[in-house]
Amino acid sequence: YNGYSFLWAVHTTDSFDLSVNNKFKIQIYSPIQTELIFKLEGASNGAALEKRIRISPAKKWVEYTLDFSSVKTVSYKKLDLFFAPGTASSDTFYFGRIAAFPADACSGVAANAQIIDDFECQRNTAYDNGSDSLSVVANPFKTGINTSAFVGKYNKPAHQAYDALVADYAAPIDLSKNNYLTAQIYSPVAGTILGKLEGSTGPSKEIPFVITPANVNKWVQVSYDFSKEATVNHSRVVFFFDAGHDTSAPLTFYIDNIMFSPAPALEDFDPTRLTWGAGDVVNGTFSVVANPSPTGINTSPNVGQYVKGSAPLGVLSGSLPANFSVTSQAPQMNVQVLAPAGAKTVTMQLVSTLQGNKTADAPITSAGTWETLSFDFSSYTNITDFSQINFIFDKTLTASGAKFYFDNIRQSTSTLNPCKGTVADLTYVSDFECQQNDTAKLLTQDANSSLTIVPNPVKSPANSSDKVARYVKTPKSGQYDAIIIPTPTGAPYDLSVYNQLSVMIWSPAKGNPIGIKIEGGTQSLEKDTTSSSAGTWQEYVVDLSKVAGKGNKTVTLFGDLGLVPTSNDTFYIDNVRFKRAAISGCGLNFESAGGSYTFTTFANGSLDAKTNPPVANPSKTGVDTSATVSAFTRAKDGDPNFAGETVELGAPLNFKGSKTITMKVYMPKIGNVSIKLEHSLTGAPVHDGPSVANTKINTWEQLTFDLSSYPIDTGQYSKLTIFFDFFIPTKRDSTKDVTYYFDDIVVGAGSCTASGLFEVNVEKLSIYPNPAYNELTIDAAKGFDKVVIFNRIGQAVKTFSTSVLDTEIHLNVGDLQQGMYFLAAYKKDGSLAANAKFLKE
Repeated sequence: YNGYSFLWAVHTTDSFDLSVNNKFKIQIYSPIQTELIFKLEGASNGAALEKRIRISPAKKWVEYTLDFSSVKTVSYKKLDLFFAPGTASSDTFYFGRIAAFPADACSGVAANAQIIDDFECQRNTAYDNGSDSLSVVANPFKTGINTSAFVGKYNKPAHQAYDALVADYAAPIDLSKNNYLTAQIYSPVAGTILGKLEGSTGPSKEIPFVITPANVNKWVQVSYDFSKEATVNHSRVVFFFDAGHDTSAPLTFYIDNIMFSPAPALEDFDPTRLTWGAGDVVNGTFSVVANPSPTGINTSPNVGQYVKGSAPLGVLSGSLPANFSVTSQAPQMNVQVLAPAGAKTVTMQLVSTLQGNKTADAPITSAGTWETLSFDFSSYTNITDFSQINFIFDKTLTASGAKFYFDNIRQSTSTLNPCKGTVADLTYVSDFECQQNDTAKLLTQDANSSLTIVPNPVKSPANSSDKVARYVKTPKSGQYDAIIIPTPTGAPYDLSVYNQLSVMIWSPAKGNPIGIKIEGGTQSLEKDTTSSSAGTWQEYVVDLSKVAGKGNKTVTLFGDLGLVPTSNDTFYIDNVRFKRAAISGCGLNFESAGGSYTFTTFANGSLDAKTNPPVANPSKTGVDTSATVSAFTRAKDGDPNFAGETVELGAPLNFKGSKTITMKVYMPKIGNVSIKLEHSLTGAPVHDGPSVANTKINTWEQLTFDLSSYPIDTGQYSKLTIFFDFFIPTKRDSTKDVTYYFDDIVVGAGSCTASGLFEVNVEKLSIYPNPAYNELTIDAAKGFDKVVIFNRIGQAVKTFSTSVLDTEIHLNVGDLQQGMYFLAAYKKDGSLAANAKFLKE
């Protein structure tokens, strides 16, 4: 019963002569799938030699071969057999003839883990079901793709529709890189060769391969893409011959060269696999050509060639296979590129019909030689409708006629550091990946609980993160044990703009009490709720605007709030971050912190990918007297049709029933402005347009965009794109850069001007300081009964009761967001007595 109890045999002669007979065979009948240690010892120099083999299948006599041909000079006198080593087994094992043989053609051949069985030297598996029907024979058909000397012969019995050949690894198969299963099969009938992986705790996976009538009685390579099964831990490879057909007579199939390998290239031009656009003299041209430098990493005979056109941002597009997707097992795209001198980058885009272009860049480091460029698309594993791949070959190299060569486009596991170059985004408390802004202080109150960062156990469109935090609460944990995450710097959280705390939580049961709290300042805030589902990711949001400016420094999360579980409860936490509130009314005014966004240009030639922070108003007249506005400078070499700029808003647009957007514009010519809504949080489609013409030159005017055709009530769009002179190429000035200005973008109902307060001719209040920080003082007050502060769109945000006897009134404005406000003082009868404007810093 010892884990390493063994059978000890002594050779009948003085020693085992390994100089000649160095291949051993042993016949074994085992009641279980297990292992055997075959050990030689007793050499004069004390050396020992052992090999471990897998015993499979169970309950069948199988002959196993052990190759010691690499050892020829040491003599051994003892043979030890360890059955089921390392386990406390009480099973009975039977073994038959043990014989030693001279080396043969396969002696010393190292096992290739990619090959399952070539029926010659690489016999790296044991068969379970179907082993009685399989034998090794001389290849009866040395033609076509298979001229091997020996192959496997498989006899499928009559009336067995799903008789199977099963290769049992008895351990998880490593599919991290080699996940493309192939075999050569000679079939006597047309039908389906069904490939299957099974033997894990997860679901099995079947993929059919059809043998057409034209491929009967010839060697055919069958293939199965199991790249999406890399984390399922399958342990058995199964083939069903002529699957599903119940034949009245047995059938004989031949099989050979069963192996796992990396998935083939999406495109290698040998032959061409994707459909590529031919292009033109403006956007550049594409063709398949002979490899101009078949050296180094790429000796392929044919490659793709892209010749730059006159447009600096020419795009080469190719169609993707219908079953293409970015997976967590293969989130990286790789392509071999031979670039001309001076080239700096290559941009790759995957195009989604519903979610637009997803872009990644890679630097060119060895122009003039073949190099592999890698692109990280791990953020897009939740997108399932990629249909096109685009290449932009060096946005900085504008020389028409520059030639780029590319080849061997493949998906792969990630080799890039996904966090390289990541800039800390302090709106995140932690995403437990690249935005772990203080993981050193991530802890729980109770030592009986545990908190670790682990792979995401349930990837889904709701949360496709690779890593999350796992919190385990035990029966010994305190009922109010919690996860504590302090600020990275020790300074209070800035809740002036980002005041919605969002947390993704995976709960083990529906109805688990959950608590989300911010604390550590003068006024904390806690929201207690219950989990809305079990075993799925859910987002929970807490409005913290009431405690802005209260100095809070810690986020605290409770699982099983107030309870002690009877057994371990496991929660998963992710993407703890601060967000903006939904944007409504005067959403973007480019003055207050809450309405000031930075746009980024696109398709804009030499000014492409430039950020545009707010600028001074070029003309404080008419409908816009704001101090600052936003500007877009259209480059003279930008795209003639759709140059523009875009912004990620960080919060959804909330139209509150009015399906319009208004915008003030100041344009140098008569043209148009178009908008586009993207990044729907509910999966609503992207919409281009509408376009609205301006009517004034170098004068502020307000344009209204009718969005009644958009699903804006449910879309929750969080990205806004603005085009100037959209598809009016004649409006582009190709001789100089031209600047457009825009301001006061209003979402739905509302205005960026507080009306009424300054239309009445009343006295101006004497106030200081202006700008104000924490306190605003009204000097020489004259019998006011009430003072009200309004925001830019006329909403009352604070009200103060005063005494008619006050001669100086002190107002606490420290909790207001930055921006412009209006102050109104009222008499006891409710009439407006005086007003003023002030800026809150």
